[in-house]
Amino acid sequence: MAQALSGDEVRRLRELLDKEAIREVMNRYVRGSDRCDPELMKSAYWEDAFDDHGSFKGNAHDFVDRGYKLKIERAMSLSHILGSMTIDLWGDEAFCETYFLYGAQWADEQGSRIDVMAARFVDRFERRASEWKIANRVVTHDWSLVTRGLDERFPNFTDWVRGRTDRQDLSYSRAT
Repeated sequence: MAQALSGDEVRRLRELLDKEAIREVMNRYVRGSDRCDPELMKSAYWEDAFDDHGSFKGNAHDFVDRGYKLKIERAMSLSHILGSMTIDLWGDEAFCETYFLYGAQWADEQGSRIDVMAARFVDRFERRASEWKIANRVVTHDWSLVTRGLDERFPNFTDWVRGRTDRQDLSYSRAT
């Protein structure tokens, strides 16, 4: 015979489900960024969300459109790795700090450039109609490194499946 959950257990379960929903939003955002999928990125933000990405401060959907154009023109490889995440829930708002490591290889006039950055997403999420999305984001820069890219890779590089910055990436096929 199943035992009914206490009020405290129901509250804790709701809290865990809310935190997992927020983690899924964060994962969706970085996947969309790394695969140059603007619709997936935008799905992480409310339409009226504000984003402060250093040189860009404004509507988050406009940020995605601007970044998408740059990525399509010059990105050779993009990767975000999410780290520690702190989520504080306050009713239909949540305050979230997420550490991340970002790496990118860009084509430029001199060949290629590699950028590496350690930073944090400092976000305010809102739950609207039972759905969590980012309402306000400030990216805080902790440290970075820019270097000229060498096209040297792991041994037997040609044997590896190459990641792509579009919907032709293996992760979209679900065929593994």
